[in-house]
Amino acid sequence: MTLTTETKKTYNGWADYTTWNCALWINNEPTIYNLAAECVDYNEFLYEMQVMCGFFETPDGADYGEADYKEMNELIQEITEQTEVW
Repeated sequence: MTLTTETKKTYNGWADYTTWNCALWINNEPTIYNLAAECVDYNEFLYEMQVMCGFFETPDGADYGEADYKEMNELIQEITEQTEVW
């Protein structure tokens, strides 16, 4: 088996452990999920979690600010699309 420098490292399909862990908590903790559903993007989610709620990391110690922004923005978008009222 030959490894190249272009091999993308991932963690359970996410960019890294921190992104996976943050996404796991957002998707599985109802209070956090509901907060995410009200946010426009991940920056707003970070503001709400950190400034308004005082939470900078998951209960497992993963820093929300260190998660992959692109993947987390996609997650927030998916959540808001799923919870839109028709």
